[in-house]
Amino acid sequence: LFCPENLSLINDGPALRRSFIDIALSQLKPVYIAFLSRYARILRERNSLLKSARDGAMTPSMIIDTLDVYSEQLARISASIAKMRSDYINRLDECVKQYFDAMTNQREEVKIRYRCGCGEGSYDDEDYIYSKFLDMLGSHVEREIRYGSTLFGIHRDEIDITVNGKPARLYGSQGQRRSVALAMKLAEGEISKADTGEYPVFLLDDVLSELDLRRRSFILSELRDRQVIVTSCEDELFSSVAGVNIIRVSNGNTIND
Repeated sequence: LFCPENLSLINDGPALRRSFIDIALSQLKPVYIAFLSRYARILRERNSLLKSARDGAMTPSMIIDTLDVYSEQLARISASIAKMRSDYINRLDECVKQYFDAMTNQREEVKIRYRCGCGEGSYDDEDYIYSKFLDMLGSHVEREIRYGSTLFGIHRDEIDITVNGKPARLYGSQGQRRSVALAMKLAEGEISKADTGEYPVFLLDDVLSELDLRRRSFILSELRDRQVIVTSCEDELFSSVAGVNIIRVSNGNTIND
């Protein structure tokens, strides 16, 4: 599904971009759901210990051994999730580039990059990610106690999206941001096809508004090998499109052309 609300992928904070990746991965790899569930449980229990120390219910010396156990578990599951996210975003980036090139006739460049909560470095090596997280969790205990929460982990991940080298969220036009969000959803379907052997159904709600002629032409003519349902309030946009089924809705009544 692509609808106007999907612009929040570009416009809003990192939590929505993490959610997009988590949902996409969960549909392809059931084990990923188990990883997220385990991560949430460990994070919740670790935060509870930190709050107890902050509020004086327990002293830092009383929680340190248990905290170390939770830190090790959190670092290990963070590494597994981060590796899967990194691999998926690398694939997503390549697919989005292809769609964006087609939409813009290669006049604009898009880049999607994974920024892990463990800091800069190589995300190809799960053991490396684990060691980075473990070091960060073990080196900032006093600070985390002051905040009463875990400050490092994959819940702090970000997905950077740039157009022509600039952050799309800050500098992209409405049309550019809409195009990137659409390309991300189409790329999600492309990866699904590669992994499952068939395309999903694409539901594009009011996707043509605020797109220029080139981008509209791409949507209406270049996605013919997929099952695509497009809605729009602008009837004239479909007048020159051949070989499609057009359903007009007026006052609650549908008319098949």
